[in-house]
Amino acid sequence: MVIDNLLGPTNHEHLSKLLTYGAGTNAKAAILVATEFADEHLKALE
Repeated sequence: MVIDNLLGPTNHEHLSKLLTYGAGTNAKAAILVATEFADEHLKALE
């Protein structure tokens, strides 16, 4: 499992790191905690 958190809205840097670390560790789950999610980031996580 990989987890990332932000004190603001999602951004490409955090999302790409989350996906890269998840793929590199064969994580079964990825959790991104943020105060606001951009539509394109939600679609990528789905």
